[in-house]
Amino acid sequence: MPDNKVLPCGRPLPAASAPPTLQKMNTYREELKQFLATENLKFTEQRWNIAKIILQTGGHLDAQEMVRRVKKAHPSIGAATVYRNIKVLCDAGILEPTHQSIDGRDVYELPDEDHHDHILCIDCGEVFEFNNEKIESLQVKVAKDFGFNLTGHRHMIHGACDYLQKKKSSHR
Repeated sequence: MPDNKVLPCGRPLPAASAPPTLQKMNTYREELKQFLATENLKFTEQRWNIAKIILQTGGHLDAQEMVRRVKKAHPSIGAATVYRNIKVLCDAGILEPTHQSIDGRDVYELPDEDHHDHILCIDCGEVFEFNNEKIESLQVKVAKDFGFNLTGHRHMIHGACDYLQKKKSSHR
């Protein structure tokens, strides 16, 4: 069976993000411990097991997918516990909501040192990351034109897949 998987439209599946290194995982662990201490919350192995599953996955996951993955690895951990810990991880700055899926679910990913934006395929729901310096500089200009200093942004392009459109038209 070939390794090069494809999306339903025939487009190659985007390369998955590499999981965090052991050093980065240790950094996340310490950041989580420090955050929990400032919030007077306990650092528990259950909480860390949830965080590890989510952190090692990286990518663009909604809460339901996180629950599924955590329950697969740790069946005794309930969905409500996972949901509460997603919020804790976001509050700690270890996880961040980035956009909504085509069915309206919040999607999360790890904060990235390298800024990127997203394109969401409205046909299959796949998310593609990109960075475009022209868009970045234009955003700064637009903010300045409106009298703002840009401090951040989220850019999500929604689009229909050309691959799927070509596939449909070739079958007519």
